Amino acid sequence: MHSYDGKSCIFHFNSDLTGDIIIQNKIDESKIRIDAEDVLKFVAFEYILSNKINELEQMNYKDLLK
Repeated sequence: MHSYDGKSCIFHFNSDLTGDIIIQNKIDESKIRIDAEDVLKFVAFEYILSNKINELEQMNYKDLLK
């Protein structure tokens, strides 16, 4: 299992991002277990998709046609 040490918590996860992700609070060490696929979908649809849409909306027609 791999770990990512964030600002307020530590993420424990499988290298292929399957199964569960365990998020551990740094202050009281409490943990929550969530499905990795839920996180991937959230990031893909809520963050990346909205950024891509914003990039497209800001492009001029010449850049868009390249």
